[in-house]
Amino acid sequence: MDREEKKALRGILFRHLDGIAVGPTVSAMHKGGI
Repeated sequence: MDREEKKALRGILFRHLDGIAVGPTVSAMHKGGI
C-alpha cells in the first residue's frame, strides 16, 4: 500500500469512526491536560 492509499484509507476510517471515537478521545485528552 502506498502513501496515497494509506492516506485515503485513514481519511475514510477517521470519518467513519468520528462520532464513536471523538467523545472518548476528547475526554481522555482533557483528562490528560492536552
